Amino acid sequence: MKTGLLLDNQDYPSDDSYTKLRAMNASCVGMLWTAGTKHRRDVYVRCERELQQPLYILRVGGHPQTPAEWLADARAALSEVPDAVLLEDRLVITAGNEPNIEYSDYGADYGRFYAGLNAAQSSVPILFACPSLGLDGWSRYLGAALAEAGKPKWGIVNLYGPNIGRIGDFAGMFNEVYVGEVNSTPDMQGDARCAFLRDAFTRFDRDRVRAALVFIAGGQSHGAWNEGYIVSEDEAKGLVYEGVSMSLRDQFPDLFSQWEAAGGIENNFRSHLLAIGALPPTKADLLMLADEAKAKLEQMRLVAQKLPFA
Repeated sequence: MKTGLLLDNQDYPSDDSYTKLRAMNASCVGMLWTAGTKHRRDVYVRCERELQQPLYILRVGGHPQTPAEWLADARAALSEVPDAVLLEDRLVITAGNEPNIEYSDYGADYGRFYAGLNAAQSSVPILFACPSLGLDGWSRYLGAALAEAGKPKWGIVNLYGPNIGRIGDFAGMFNEVYVGEVNSTPDMQGDARCAFLRDAFTRFDRDRVRAALVFIAGGQSHGAWNEGYIVSEDEAKGLVYEGVSMSLRDQFPDLFSQWEAAGGIENNFRSHLLAIGALPPTKADLLMLADEAKAKLEQMRLVAQKLPFA
């Protein structure tokens, strides 16, 4: 799982924020293209220079818009992204943020909006933004939005405090899930915050979250959020995450039990998961399959040459 920080809600993040990304050894970065903040090419270029090919999670919008208006903003935001990032599939876009706060009081409205974005057939994944869990009725809102959205493949949710324990619910809703904001409470800082967030990372990783962003590297809240959430450099150093090591039998216990009962052996379990679509293939898997297909075609060609055609 990739981990990183949401960058400042300012067009030009502070030098301290880049220092924190380096200290955390960030493998993903949260970018903004909203009414108040627009991270442009210079910000990407510096992140590319400071980090090792990070994934970018770009939040576009965050206020009531039509699909056409949002797509125009998304095109403007993408024009600032370096070509290499797009060619290497290192960017996803979030369709707003916590829509029950920022978009509409009615989940169906956001669901129809998201369906309109999907109809555009973007080459960049557009993430369905889950509602804020801090408002009553968020579950009903989410259900209504999903009913109209047309089975989103990608979703993103913000999780604070004890709500990190809900990640399993969201991981089962989408093919790929992201955490757009995670933190403890504003008064939990220092070692306690680091321990809380490392535990959150482990939980997310075990539920196969693709990437998680800690809120926030820096910026000014203007009263919209508690600035106690800003991560310090020392805290960033304590958030270096190496990932969890889980065997495939631990990740897929039910499927492994079925495989074992049918006489399968553990060494072949990964191939079985790939064959049934339970495990997404890596680039190495695809290259290996392509080589095997070429070898089979060559074998068929040699056999065909020996057949006694009339």
